Amino acid sequence: MTPSSGAGTAFGNRRMARALLLFAGLLLATAATNCLQVDGQQPDKVARRLQQVQKEVPFKIILPTYLPEGFSITGVARASSATPQQGGVHLVLADREYGKEVWIIQWSAPIHAIFFTAPDADIKEVKGVPVRIKYGRFIMRGNPPQGVEGMTADWNFDGRFFEMTTDGVFWDEVEKIIASMME
Repeated sequence: MTPSSGAGTAFGNRRMARALLLFAGLLLATAATNCLQVDGQQPDKVARRLQQVQKEVPFKIILPTYLPEGFSITGVARASSATPQQGGVHLVLADREYGKEVWIIQWSAPIHAIFFTAPDADIKEVKGVPVRIKYGRFIMRGNPPQGVEGMTADWNFDGRFFEMTTDGVFWDEVEKIIASMME
């Protein structure tokens, strides 16, 4: 073994150890030790961002303890329209292999559905909590905006308002994600 290859291995081991320590700290900080699946391509980045956003909001971020097979948390951000009085968090869950995504926003105060009030919305219950759902094609903000085929769901729980929009993920999995956020 050459000195340079040994140094590269040592550097890689230190980097992996830092990432594992950061990830372990995240697990303890979020108390989601049984199921947190952070993006395998950038676990330290997602974990650091989650810790940073947690410090910026006035509530404990609720992470789903269930994710569909192949999904991981790929993004965390402070919700752009959130004020200091109304903290908001935006989580992105993705299955990179199949291009499916779930976007979850949680706000610090329960509010009435401001994102959609549609006469054709269905009401379903998850653990006794009413959840409004609507299936269809939705336009997600972005540059450029993108159309997604899936569903939206919103509900109030634990003093907060949640909204979920999915691309290629439907009720059977959405219900499990929502239920896992109510544990």
